[in-house]
Amino acid sequence: MFVRLMVVLALMLPAVALAQTGDKSVRVEIVATGTVEVPATSYKVTLNWTSTGDNEVEARGKQEQNRAAVRAAVAKAGLPANTLVLVPVRSGEIAFPVIVTDASDSAGEPDRKSYGDRGVLRLTSLDQLESLEASLEKLDVTFGRPIAEAGDPASLRRQAKSKAVGVAREDALAYAATLGMRNVRIVRISEKIDGMLPFGMQDKFGEMMSGGAEALRTMFDNDSPGTVRVVAGVLVEFVIEP
Repeated sequence: MFVRLMVVLALMLPAVALAQTGDKSVRVEIVATGTVEVPATSYKVTLNWTSTGDNEVEARGKQEQNRAAVRAAVAKAGLPANTLVLVPVRSGEIAFPVIVTDASDSAGEPDRKSYGDRGVLRLTSLDQLESLEASLEKLDVTFGRPIAEAGDPASLRRQAKSKAVGVAREDALAYAATLGMRNVRIVRISEKIDGMLPFGMQDKFGEMMSGGAEALRTMFDNDSPGTVRVVAGVLVEFVIEP
C-alpha cells in the first residue's frame, strides 16, 4: 500500500449555519499516487564508441570504418537502416597526448587523435539488442541501459492521475466511515508541489525508509522488465458530510 502524506483539516461551519442545518462538515486534503503499467512496444538504447588514430586523417578514416561496421551490424541483425540514428557528440574532438619521457623521444611525434560517436537505436525487442551486442563486441561499443517505451506518454500520465484521484477518494471514504459520515465531495485537485519532494518521490522515500539499504539501491528500478511504468501524484481536497 502506498505510503501517503495525509493532512486533515477539520473546519466546523459557522455557528449560524450549524443552527440552521444541524450539519457538520470536515475538510480533508489527501496526497495520493496512481500507477499505470503497460507492456513496452519499443526500446531506446544509446550506443557510444571512439575512433582513434595517430593523426587526424587516420582518426577520421577509422571513424568512417567504425560507423560502417555499426551500420553493417544493424543490417546483419535484420533491422532497417533507420533503426540507428547518429547524434552529435558534444565533447567533439578528444585529444590524447603522447606521454613524453625524454625530450629527444618526442621529436616529430604527433599527439594521437580520437573522435567519439553516439548512436540511438529504436528496437522492438531485447533479443535484437543481444544480437547487436555480440556483433559489436570487437568495436568496444558501450551500450546504455534500454529505456522501455509505450504508446502516448501524455495519455499514460493522465491515466495515472485518474488512478491517483480514485485512490484519494477511497481514503476519503475511509475517513468518512471513521467519522460516522457517508458523503464525500471533491472541492479541489492540485498538482502543485509545495514541499521539497514531488508526490511520487514521497512514496519512494517512504518505501526506502521501511526497506533499508536494499530498497535505497533499487528504489528507481522497474520490477517488471518489458513494461513501462508511469507514476503520477495529486493532492485532492474533499468535504466530508453526513
